[in-house]
Amino acid sequence: MSTPLATTPAPTLLFTPYHLLAMADIIGLHITEVPKGKTANLYVWCRPDGGIIYIGKSDTPSRVANEIRWVDNARSQISDHTFAAFCTVMIRQQAAPIALYYDAEKSNLNKAKDLSTREEWDGDMVDQLLAYQGQLTVSEVEKILIRMPLATGNFTANSTDTGLWGNRLSRFWDHLAQLAAIEAGYRDF
Repeated sequence: MSTPLATTPAPTLLFTPYHLLAMADIIGLHITEVPKGKTANLYVWCRPDGGIIYIGKSDTPSRVANEIRWVDNARSQISDHTFAAFCTVMIRQQAAPIALYYDAEKSNLNKAKDLSTREEWDGDMVDQLLAYQGQLTVSEVEKILIRMPLATGNFTANSTDTGLWGNRLSRFWDHLAQLAAIEAGYRDF
């Protein structure tokens, strides 16, 4: 097993972009933080302490800019207006976005396949992973990333796909998130 990313007790565990990107790398996903204004296809909103509270995909270059604008507008009128829960949560948590880029060309699921084989996992989802020959889409990667904090015992949000009630290992992306969490040491508490 590699060096555990989880080095603090479970009740105080903080799940940061560092943890997210390291876990993505464990299963062969190449995701990097990108500077403001550069092309991003994923993003996270983080509290000032670095804890991730929201994970999303950016279908357009204006996605994050729009969310920042919505939050800023809500912040200036929060005392006497009603806003989407997203804005309220980001204001209350003092969150800020971080842009990420998933590079399908540099990603390679052979790492995840090797881990599944080494750990002797089996079942339909493992069979699907082992047979998988293509590149994951940004939407599939988003689902994996959303499930990573959940697989480590941390809450996160997403507009449509938090997966909190998903069955254990019921989907391809569930298996990959669980595999990354175990390999990163998050089940050693």
